[in-house]
Amino acid sequence: MAFDLRAALLKKAEVETARLVDFEFRLRARTMRLLAADRGRCRCAGRAHRSRG
Repeated sequence: MAFDLRAALLKKAEVETARLVDFEFRLRARTMRLLAADRGRCRCAGRAHRSRG
């Protein structure tokens, strides 16, 4: 059985893409939460949020 470099690189790219998409989502959610707290529209303004993961 030969090592499939293409498959390995595709899998790595898929994992990295998922990681970056997750990071982008968390950053966007944090920004929106901070904006809402700044404008007084967040019920939890001032309290720390639990992060998933």
